[in-house]
Amino acid sequence: MASWSDLLLPLFVAAVLLYLPGGLITAAARLPVRVAVAVAPPLSVAIIAGTGIIAPMVGLAWGPGPVAGVSVIAVLAALAVHHASTLLASRRGGDIPAAGPGARASSEPGKAASDEPAAPADGPSARSKAAAKESAAPAPSPGRMGAWTARCRSAASDLLGDLGLWVLSAALMTMVCVRLIKAPDAFSQTYDAVFHLNAVRWILDTGNASTLSFDMVVSNGAIYPLAWHTLVALTMRISGTTSIPLATNAVMFAVAGLVWTSGIIALTSALTAGRRAGRIASAVLASAAPAFPLLVLSWGILYPVFLATAVLPGILLTAVAAVDPRMPLSRRAVPWLMAAGGCAGMVLAHPSLLVVAILAAVIAAAARTVSMTVSARTRHDALRAVRTCVLTVVLAAGSWFLAAPSLRASRGVSYWAPHTSVSGGIGEAVTSAPNTTAIVWLLAFLVAVGFFAAWRRPSLWWVAALHAVLCGLYVMNVSQPFSELRYNLTGFWYSDPNRLISLMMVTALPLA
Repeated sequence: MASWSDLLLPLFVAAVLLYLPGGLITAAARLPVRVAVAVAPPLSVAIIAGTGIIAPMVGLAWGPGPVAGVSVIAVLAALAVHHASTLLASRRGGDIPAAGPGARASSEPGKAASDEPAAPADGPSARSKAAAKESAAPAPSPGRMGAWTARCRSAASDLLGDLGLWVLSAALMTMVCVRLIKAPDAFSQTYDAVFHLNAVRWILDTGNASTLSFDMVVSNGAIYPLAWHTLVALTMRISGTTSIPLATNAVMFAVAGLVWTSGIIALTSALTAGRRAGRIASAVLASAAPAFPLLVLSWGILYPVFLATAVLPGILLTAVAAVDPRMPLSRRAVPWLMAAGGCAGMVLAHPSLLVVAILAAVIAAAARTVSMTVSARTRHDALRAVRTCVLTVVLAAGSWFLAAPSLRASRGVSYWAPHTSVSGGIGEAVTSAPNTTAIVWLLAFLVAVGFFAAWRRPSLWWVAALHAVLCGLYVMNVSQPFSELRYNLTGFWYSDPNRLISLMMVTALPLA
């Protein structure tokens, strides 16, 4: 019987693996601190699981060495992207990168890091004149220097406050997970648990961690997402732990207590314009929702879905930073590339979560189209709205006809029968609690209030709409018998209501 102290070393190793590779990449790309912390885990997962695919192709056994090598290559690529964006900014005449030298620390992701107004929009010559005039200006006065120092201190205080909230949320989530597993080396007695534990043993025994040739699925190999299993196996290789259940629980603690909490706190901060009340609420509520992560850690057991869902808020936050109007145009490609890398890690954890990311993109584009149409005052504004509408339709059609068919599970495993009526399903969706869990009434009330409040802010329409869509899919799944329509809309998640309601927490908590 292991003691809780035996969990500390693999837990530390798992945390380092989740944040170090991706953290180095985001540091090289000079992302804002909050975005960097939130998107580091999915990038790390992409490196670790992606190396599992690359290693056998070049005749190497998967392990710490190849992972370190791919991490170095990725960091160098991020440096190259950063320098390319800096060069582009200099050619544009003063389009300073958001995290460039001399930039002001910002408490909001993607916020332009400069006190000065944006460069004039009258063309390159005007911008060059403005830059020349600024370079010839006298040194900052003591008053301006004092204001700059005060802002730096305020930003540092915000970051320290975020760190404190992260520690609080991680501590609460750790207490919840301790009560869930009851012993450090205990393992779940659910249907899928033995499969996931044996998958880790298969990787350790064969040295092959390729998602493209996983021989435990069928005799000839099959595509199966192995990000969770490679993370556990690498934790064991580095920490020296020989107990697979102990290492599995260590990774579970790291993902639930660190990855999920940091991502949801940072996403909420971005969506609430950095309000401290929002960050405090999300820090506490992250461990209060029974639908995630507890549901997927007691049903299934759904380790891959658990990991993919936990990294999704960081990816959404990076996309929010990329479209922030204060983000210089020359820098926007950087967060988009980081978000794409994060999506790769999420897909290698479980591809069904890519559907939620695509839904968020389509809904956000549609909300932007509506906002532009309503506010259009000139012919130019109307043309912009039309172009945005056309691009939204293309994105939606391409996603439905090209991506959706390959992301749906087979009909044979999407047969879950309904368990309630339409009104019962609406009640479960509104309270964010399926029929197997207790209702947290405070959370349900805050989500409802936040949902209606979000409709008053065009910038938050997409959050409310995405939540409504996920709720609608859940209601259909739990109240309607199997049909072609239900399969087409919910087959991405095996038509399993437990998976669907866990996804709703990504939008429910920021709304709350």
